[in-house]
Amino acid sequence: MHATPSMIDQAATSQARPPLVFRWLMTSVVSVAAWIPCEVIGGMIFLGLGVRLWAYHITPVFWELTSFVGWAFVLIVLGTHFTLYLLLEQRLGVRGRRRWGYRALFLVISGPVNEVIWNSLILAVSGKPLYLYTVLPTFEGSGSVLSPFYYLTLLTGFWLDERIPGTFAFYTRRPVAA
Repeated sequence: MHATPSMIDQAATSQARPPLVFRWLMTSVVSVAAWIPCEVIGGMIFLGLGVRLWAYHITPVFWELTSFVGWAFVLIVLGTHFTLYLLLEQRLGVRGRRRWGYRALFLVISGPVNEVIWNSLILAVSGKPLYLYTVLPTFEGSGSVLSPFYYLTLLTGFWLDERIPGTFAFYTRRPVAA
């Protein structure tokens, strides 16, 4: 079989990429780095307006706006979901501006579903929820009608992921030199 130029480019690109586990870890770290300021600053803005959107109950910090345990879950769960989504995006060849629409759709669907599942699981195992929403709560406080909007702030995580070497999206956004 004769190698075509595109096959050679793909081989060179895949050799220049760090291992998948390293890219997953970097994407997970970027997810947490995007999550923390969005959650804390967003929560503080609303607290400043006299509205508490949520309160953490396990290892709460920053006026109960976030939690060390929550950060660990974001690192593992959200980082894994970002990576799996980016793998799917790459596999389907989603490029250009439309990738942002798909990413937004992914966040507003998967984010609220995941938070309800994980918070309910934590409540069942520990007897205490990680957090409870206080404004327009759903699923006994594990979700909120506003959750899809909160998750849109995590588009910043995808944006950062495309710009930091070693992350998953960095190697799918631009070609790597051979």
